[in-house]
Amino acid sequence: MLVLVLVVVLGMVLALVLALGLGMVLALGLALGLALGLALVLALGLALVLALGLALVLALGLALGLALVLALGLELELDLVLSVMVQSHHYHQGNLL
Repeated sequence: MLVLVLVVVLGMVLALVLALGLGMVLALGLALGLALGLALVLALGLALVLALGLALVLALGLALGLALVLALGLELELDLVLSVMVQSHHYHQGNLL
């Protein structure tokens, strides 16, 4: 009878230890998985935000630079045309500059 009680108590202790061990492993796995998942999501999100921000800055810089070059080129072309027109007018008036 004592052996049967001892076997039952040892079985219960073993079952409790296994349950606690499995629970700890599951809890540790869950915590580690959440921490690593959160770190991965934050890192990828930051990388994506930086990449999109850099792409946006480059696109805006390219657009503004192109607009500035076109405006400056048009202004220089107008200056050239006007100077040729003025020179031509003076030439036809007989007082070449």
